[in-house]
Amino acid sequence: MKMKIEIEYKVWWIKNPPSIAIYYPVKNPEEGLEVYARLVKEDLENPDIKSNVGGLIVSDNENRLNWTEWYDENGLDISQLYDEQESKKE
Repeated sequence: MKMKIEIEYKVWWIKNPPSIAIYYPVKNPEEGLEVYARLVKEDLENPDIKSNVGGLIVSDNENRLNWTEWYDENGLDISQLYDEQESKKE
């Protein structure tokens, strides 16, 4: 009998590259977008942060050895979805 493998997601975030990435486990891409937006806002309010980079990774491997960048059905990554969301606010 095959076991159902759960898909896992993590937002990764690097403040002032090339520092170390911090990983935030999330339940799904929607929660990932919320975490990503919060991290952007926090960094914009912190004068010590000169640059940052982040994304959403996904794994469906039972050993969690293989993580890949997540893209939606239109080929957009989490940063592009964030930018799209922000442009609708203007």
